[in-house]
Amino acid sequence: MRFEKAPPIEAVPTALLQPSAAPPFNVLHWGDYPIYVEQLHLALKRCNADKAAIAALLNIKTRMGLGGQ
Repeated sequence: MRFEKAPPIEAVPTALLQPSAAPPFNVLHWGDYPIYVEQLHLALKRCNADKAAIAALLNIKTRMGLGGQ
């Protein structure tokens, strides 16, 4: 009996693997820092959202028996 190799399952969509850009550092005055810090927090939030989406996807595929080696 011969088994055909199944095509590899894309583990993670490439859209979730794109780097999140940090906001440009355009701070000219001390008063500009709060806005920049807020922008950095938003960038981190997006990164964490991508990681959560990846973890959820891998968890679903593992439960379905599609993940692994």
